[in-house]
Formats: sequence, C-alpha cells, structure tokens
Amino acid sequence: PPVARQTPPRTPDSAVVPPDLYTLTVISTNWTDSAKGKLMLNVGSRVEAPPAWAGTTVFNRYVLGTDDDKQADRPETWKRRSARELKQLLVAANAGNLAALTGSVPRDVEQLIGKTYCCILDVEVDNDPQSEYKGSESQRFRKYFAQGDPKKPAPGTLKVSSRPGNGPPTAQQTSPPQTPGGEFQRPPIRPPVQS
Repeated sequence: PPVARQTPPRTPDSAVVPPDLYTLTVISTNWTDSAKGKLMLNVGSRVEAPPAWAGTTVFNRYVLGTDDDKQADRPETWKRRSARELKQLLVAANAGNLAALTGSVPRDVEQLIGKTYCCILDVEVDNDPQSEYKGSESQRFRKYFAQGDPKKPAPGTLKVSSRPGNGPPTAQQTSPPQTPGGEFQRPPIRPPVQS
C-alpha cells in the first residue's frame, strides 16, 4: 500500500507492562521500514486500564514486509501473522464491526487514532544466545477484543505465558515499580526491532 514513511529513532521506546488484559487507546501510528527494509507499522497505545498502569504507553510493531516482498505488495504477504494481527486490531478498535473498515489498510490505520480496544498483553524474554538483546523483555500483543466483547476475559484472571523458545514471562507485578521514596520508576524498555 502507498504510505508515507518516517524514519524511527534508533532508541528503545516501549514500556513493558506485566501480562494481563488491558484496555488501550491508540495514540500514534507510524509507517516506516524495519532495520532490514521491510514495511512496518508502529502503533502506540496508552493504557486506560488496569488503573495501576493507566497512562503507560506500549508499542506494537507490525512487520508486514517479507524477505522476498519487502514492501508487502503481494496479496499473499497480507496473509502472514503480522498482517492478520493488524487486521484483528483494526476490527477490535472499530468495536468489532468489520463493516466499519474501508478496505484500504492505510486509510483504516489513519482512523485508528483515539479508538479504544482491549488486548491480552504478555512479556517475552529474548533468550537467544546469539542476540545482542539477550535477556531483554519485549511486549507481546496476544489477542485483541472489542471493548464490549462478551468473550473478553476479566482482568486479573488470565494465565498468560510466553511462547516456547522465547523464555518465561517476567514475574507478575501488581503495580509499577517504585523507588524507596515512592516515586514511580520508568518501566523496562525494549530494543528496536531487528526483523
């Protein structure tokens, strides 16, 4: 799809929140290329609930291009996991109304700002011994729900775990980390995507 791209800063920019069901509002979208030149969409969302993490921004990066179709020009490229997850976000953010989508991914992405959705978030740890990011945590967006979806689980009732081979999730936390003086610390951040 023809989209305006921006060069992202090469600094970590994503807070990592503990595994749970979150209510999120989209606050930013940015079409860019991954470090390996693949079409990528960065979506920033602000946590609305649970209250302990309200106001925290989390990011999801949808790497849509492939090694042999870097700009995702072929229809079969849009059947891959990352594209399917983006479509799940678009539907959830439109209150589960598939008919609300225009059929143009760039146009639908433009309309995401300010929309609210729910998502099960998990934490993965990079345990690849060859990775420069070994031991770092990253957010994993597991499953999307429209805000009023009756199938949506209740917050705090989830048994979420990382995918095999990516290491265990970090320990459950019930509130953001605090310093001895009681101020909130910035949560851990993840490195830029290298897909």
